[in-house]
Amino acid sequence: LNGKMTEWMLGKPKELDVSSYFAAKRYVIEEVKKYRHSYPYIMGLVLRTTKNIKNVEVIHKERVSGESGYSLKKLISLWMNGFTAFSIKPLRVADIIGATCAGIGFIYMMYVLIRRIIYGDQGFAGWSSIISINLFIGGIVMCILGIIGEYIGRMYICMNNAPQFVVRDLIAISGEGEHDSEN
Repeated sequence: LNGKMTEWMLGKPKELDVSSYFAAKRYVIEEVKKYRHSYPYIMGLVLRTTKNIKNVEVIHKERVSGESGYSLKKLISLWMNGFTAFSIKPLRVADIIGATCAGIGFIYMMYVLIRRIIYGDQGFAGWSSIISINLFIGGIVMCILGIIGEYIGRMYICMNNAPQFVVRDLIAISGEGEHDSEN
């Protein structure tokens, strides 16, 4: 579940296996260290810095003594941190669900009205009209909440200092087409 979440929300390549044990280049570590907010999610910080990540075969040995410090509660908390910290895609899902509910409610409302006008059919004595109105209004409310969430998510991403790009190396150029050999 965590792997699928990081693929969808953070853009992790499908073939990449992640663990808490990894090696990274210095610029990646320096970028991760710049994060100053609560709830860091290391894989999210690494993936927002670079997508140039490869697997290296490592032999994992069994734990000799003791137990993992991660209880189920801590693992779920870590997963929720990754789910909410670096992406606004869940907010967009809420918006899509809201638009879908509003659309279904509107179509059902039109069906109930047309049926009433053409056939004089009472349906389920008001049940159909109440359900269609609830679907429509609930969908509109979810859409509006999704739009508000999109704004809040964008503010959060800005507040989170998510870089639009990462400068890996600086190259000084002197003259036309000549590289400065001192740098």
